[in-house]
Amino acid sequence: ALVVHSEETYQKLLATYPRLKRKTFVIPIPVEPIDHRAAVPPVRKRPGEKWVVLPGFVSRYKGHSHAIAALSLLPESCRLVIAGGVHPKDKSGPEYWMQLLAEADAAGLQNRVIFTGYLSDPQQQAAVLHQADCFLLPYDEVGQSGSAVLADALSHDRPVITSHAKSMFVYRGLPNTVFSSIAVDVTCPETLAGIIERSLGDDLPGIPLSRRQQQAVRDHFSLAQ
Repeated sequence: ALVVHSEETYQKLLATYPRLKRKTFVIPIPVEPIDHRAAVPPVRKRPGEKWVVLPGFVSRYKGHSHAIAALSLLPESCRLVIAGGVHPKDKSGPEYWMQLLAEADAAGLQNRVIFTGYLSDPQQQAAVLHQADCFLLPYDEVGQSGSAVLADALSHDRPVITSHAKSMFVYRGLPNTVFSSIAVDVTCPETLAGIIERSLGDDLPGIPLSRRQQQAVRDHFSLAQ
């Protein structure tokens, strides 16, 4: 059997290999919370801080620069938490890491951008992510059909802000899940900062994110489903 994570990938595969139809199944990456109560997070939120968390491997296509540009327009209490490290097989990863450090320095944000480094323990990672006030996934379009990082973010019942990359829409394809996250133009710092600030203040009228997320997970994307 073959398992793919989205209807789009399923259709592309069968267009090329129609004889595999009976052996191919669509199973979205499940949105499943991890019990982190016994874990000690490597970084902790300080009183009064608001955390915008960008989780996952630190790779070029994930749009960290968009997040840093938006952070410079947000209140002083906001922190950008880059919760992850360089992928061990990414040869250009260390260079990209240094680029992001330089961008934060140039913007005067050294004290407001937190790099956790690679989080190898899933419970420890979940303990970091659970401190988020909102999640930000400003990915470039790279042709992916699903995102395990998006599934992780949705499991914490916080606002999730994404780019318009196709991989960010896998959990939004059904009528009752369409607003389980918010997709915006992440290349415009003012637009991105505005929607982040509204999500941190819980000021998103007409988009009941928490209820939509819970409904999406319960009805369609849990491990049991």
